[in-house]
Amino acid sequence: MKPSFIVIVFLLLLSCRLEAQPALLKEKLLHSVKEYQEQGLIDFSPASILNVNPVLSATDTSWRSSGYFQLAIRTAYSLSIGSSSEPWFVFESISTELEKSVLLRISLALEKVSTPNELQHFFDYYRFPRSAKCKSLLNLLLVKQKEYQKHSSVLLADTISWLQQAYQVYRWIDHWEFARYILVNVTAAEVQLIEGENILHSMRAIVGKPLTPTPFIAAWADRVVLYPYWFVPTSIAIQEFLPKIIKDTSWLDQQNMQVIDKAGKIVDHKILPWSQFSTTNFPYTIRQSTGCDNTLGILKLNVKTPLGVYLHDTNNKDYFSLSKRFLSHGCIRLEEPLVLGNYLLDNKLDTIYLQSCMKNQQPVYHTLNTPAPVLVIYTLVQPRVEGGVQYRKDIYQLFSKRGKG
Repeated sequence: MKPSFIVIVFLLLLSCRLEAQPALLKEKLLHSVKEYQEQGLIDFSPASILNVNPVLSATDTSWRSSGYFQLAIRTAYSLSIGSSSEPWFVFESISTELEKSVLLRISLALEKVSTPNELQHFFDYYRFPRSAKCKSLLNLLLVKQKEYQKHSSVLLADTISWLQQAYQVYRWIDHWEFARYILVNVTAAEVQLIEGENILHSMRAIVGKPLTPTPFIAAWADRVVLYPYWFVPTSIAIQEFLPKIIKDTSWLDQQNMQVIDKAGKIVDHKILPWSQFSTTNFPYTIRQSTGCDNTLGILKLNVKTPLGVYLHDTNNKDYFSLSKRFLSHGCIRLEEPLVLGNYLLDNKLDTIYLQSCMKNQQPVYHTLNTPAPVLVIYTLVQPRVEGGVQYRKDIYQLFSKRGKG
């Protein structure tokens, strides 16, 4: 009889202990959230998610179905992307499709948490950087902050703000856990093809000049276009091309360009009343025919944004030898477009067909089986593969314009 009694008592004590765990978890959660708020790691209120004054009960077993569980999910997500400082993206469509999947991943992992210690380990996993890039940035940031405490200087303060901004950008990228993506660092005028943490290939790029800067985007590339047309942006057509055409209409023929009406049909440019057109009156589109002489070259990567910015080949390769490659109207010209195309099309690109440089070919569209993330970023600190970082010039003077960080 005694052993049975002992077993019953043990089970009752165990039951009480298990029933008490949700309350302990909630207490730990609220304590952690308060701590993270004080450290500036999160900037939301628990009440915004709980919608009630938190009341803890030792017999409350509703951990997974409670608002506290949702609060834990949101806390882990916020820790994983860093503080909500300005994201430095003028267009961002990545999170629209991916945020739910990230929250689901966090939720599934959180369901395995059953004790306060496990909850702390769970938060630590999302709080601290996991990639080598972010670790190197954070380690250097901590070193510079300690130096600043000993002897402050403007240079150190600037360096700290650059590191903070770069750390937030790279940490935001890392938390999506992309299988592969394309990274364009404007300050480096460089494009990288990345799988996981591995840089498969780096190539030089030509990016926007300060007067026509390349916009910073996080968006999806959905297809590769071979032998693309170049539809001249309106600003370029009326500001740069129109004066040349009015002076000599044969300039269009020399550039292998046509005039397209609103119905998408080619118009005989020789009969148009060019003298009547102006920067405020030009109801047509200018299009350049395909071929190696095309401004977009023989390959374009279509990126889904309303900004009209693409990654593409170019008919002028000489500029890639320059150290300062801030020369475009905003688009990103690729030093090795065939490498990028072959990578995205799983080594099925017909490079012989492209290198034949046939003229007036119809564009060929290859829809990607899986859209590829394209991240165009602007950081003054760039992690290096071999370790350490490399500093870049603020070519667009954004830190002085927007303020530090």
